[in-house]
Amino acid sequence: MRKLKWLVLVLVVLVVAGALAQPLVRPARFGGAGNAQMGGTLTYGLVGLPPTFNPFTVQSLSDTYIQYLWYPQLVQFNAASGQYECYVCVNFQQRGLDVTFTIRSGIQWSDGRPLTVDDILYSAELHANPQINSRQRSLFTQNGRPLRWTRVDGNTLRLTLNAPDAAVLDLATWPIVPRHIWQPIFERGGAAAVNGAYTVSTPPAQIVGAGPFLVEAYRPGEEMVLRKNPNYWAVDERGNKLPYLDRIIARNYADTNARLAGYIAGQLDYFQPLTIDEVQGVRQAISAGRLDAELKVNITQSAVTSTIFCNFQNPDPFKAQLCRNVNFRRALSHLVDRETILRVGLGGLGRPLYGPISSGNTRWYNPSVFVEGRTQFSYNPQRAAELLRGLGFTRRNAQGFLIDAQGRTIKMNALVVSTEALQKVAAPIVIEDMRKAGIDASFTVADNGSVINPALRNFNPDGTRNFDLSFTDFGGVFDPPTRRNLYNLNGVAHLWNLNRPGQLRPDRPETFEILLDKLVSDGLATTDSAQRKAIYDRFQAVAAENLPLVYLYTRGLHVSYKKRVGNTQDQLQDPIGAFQSTANGYLGEGINFLDTIFVRGN
Repeated sequence: MRKLKWLVLVLVVLVVAGALAQPLVRPARFGGAGNAQMGGTLTYGLVGLPPTFNPFTVQSLSDTYIQYLWYPQLVQFNAASGQYECYVCVNFQQRGLDVTFTIRSGIQWSDGRPLTVDDILYSAELHANPQINSRQRSLFTQNGRPLRWTRVDGNTLRLTLNAPDAAVLDLATWPIVPRHIWQPIFERGGAAAVNGAYTVSTPPAQIVGAGPFLVEAYRPGEEMVLRKNPNYWAVDERGNKLPYLDRIIARNYADTNARLAGYIAGQLDYFQPLTIDEVQGVRQAISAGRLDAELKVNITQSAVTSTIFCNFQNPDPFKAQLCRNVNFRRALSHLVDRETILRVGLGGLGRPLYGPISSGNTRWYNPSVFVEGRTQFSYNPQRAAELLRGLGFTRRNAQGFLIDAQGRTIKMNALVVSTEALQKVAAPIVIEDMRKAGIDASFTVADNGSVINPALRNFNPDGTRNFDLSFTDFGGVFDPPTRRNLYNLNGVAHLWNLNRPGQLRPDRPETFEILLDKLVSDGLATTDSAQRKAIYDRFQAVAAENLPLVYLYTRGLHVSYKKRVGNTQDQLQDPIGAFQSTANGYLGEGINFLDTIFVRGN
């Protein structure tokens, strides 16, 4: 009898718990549940594994989105629909400057603890801390003042704005971490302890998450294995518990050529060709019957913008002065043979870029903004020579390099990410034209995590940083199209003139940077579509005229996957490329919806 009473009690508890749970239901547009198969492993290739498990110090956009597989967000942006959608929250409501979020009941961390409002508020506190190196920091200020996240009750929290924000839900897209894990870290050692926590040497079992997948294994130089989170709280429209997959394996390759060879050899389920050579390699393998896969070419233009930029905080005052001179940056733009880069690297499947918004973002891109010689500086070595002469470089030395009246040359080295195939195509073309123009230019191909990111982000005591130029790709976003963390003065991606830790702006912002920062804010301060369009048109013009970044090109979007992979259709509709990179490629553009991907015949 006693056993029966206990059984009844257990059943009652389970029924109540089930009634209280609010699972996320992935609707039919995220894949056909009737055709889905449970289980199996999806394998894809990386050139360089993620360098950290820390959601605050992670700097690569692609690595950030990989971490969203175990650190969830209040809301997700679905680039296929162009809408923000509830994720950890079950609903949100805005009244004036207050946005109230009700969190989904029944969510558990992987260690069994409930995900609570306190977890979300503590995560916000850490991201907003100026001493913590969070790439999300720009989402916690508005018009130079901190935003307020407060508790309403056990199920509800409130974001209070300083001013209206047309893309307000973008402010709720940062990763949530478990307070019971991270608060003791902060209390033991402050911001430094948080910045130093959860390296790739951390045992995966210690990484507590609440997304569809958890880290199961990390083998340096080889692979990272993710396993299904049994506590995940999403289902498909038929009530099947997600994710469908049991595991995801991210396999490491020495370079992009090795990754292509691995895909053709059948080691990977998914591959994103970046260059025309990769497209042709996949196409030939499929035609020859060596690869049973789909290949989708030039689906759309990616919104990822490829750039080269100059360091305004160079330790050499002469180089810093050059970089801050708009005519030097315009000369550099005139020395970029975009058409040759696109022909050699992309087989013409891309477009020249002269401003901050890709033509793939059709809502905001405005081609009429660009006027040659005023807001567009196309390939023109003769005009570049004229601009350099205007800067005082009127003759050449015995080595053929330009010199000024003091005998100074322009000696510049550009950093190139070793995993970026297109950067490695573009760099020698650009550098050769710079050398022909009399600039003593060179480039260095290096690892992003251990060499380039430290060079771009680490300050010397005097506020300088040790690099000249950098080829860098920036992920696109739909709305706001300006990327807060790129063009806001306090943005962690404002890499040409970066603010030091604890500061809200660089030491010496240029006038045009202040204007761009203001235009970003103005574009968010109104919900009137016509006003926003006018503001973003002006934003494009100011950026194109002043060239904080010398914009290079956008690329066509291509994807290939084995025919055993199912539920890919939503990923193929994504035009924004916010998640795209050589690390996780097109798969990553739907990475938040990997819970609906399945593999056949597993």
